[in-house]
Amino acid sequence: METGTLLILFESGKATLDAAAEALQQRSFDVEKRTLETGGDVLTARQDSGPVFHVCFNDAAHVVEESREIADGSDFTEQLSRCNVRFEVIIEDLDQAIDEMNSLIELQLTLQSLTGGFLYNCWNGELSEPE
Repeated sequence: METGTLLILFESGKATLDAAAEALQQRSFDVEKRTLETGGDVLTARQDSGPVFHVCFNDAAHVVEESREIADGSDFTEQLSRCNVRFEVIIEDLDQAIDEMNSLIELQLTLQSLTGGFLYNCWNGELSEPE
């Protein structure tokens, strides 16, 4: 089983984990929120029998620096330098998610639309600007 991660990079104040849960539920995802032993919350989202996605909110200080690193060499340096928070989406089975691309695309578009943020797929280095 291959694990993949995608990031939705955005400016603080644009969205919360609860807002993400609501937006995903409106797009036919079954969403469960739970608190981790470390104290943070995580959403588990899935459409029907499709791939499982775990969504966390990260506002740690290193997010700004990592956003700038992702922006390096792109046309979005200025915009990404303002991205100080992100949703981190862990995909349990990347191969399944790619095979069943509709759920992956729906999740990406939902979170990107909610935040007005940038999408970064860690497994292939693809960066997509907000629509």
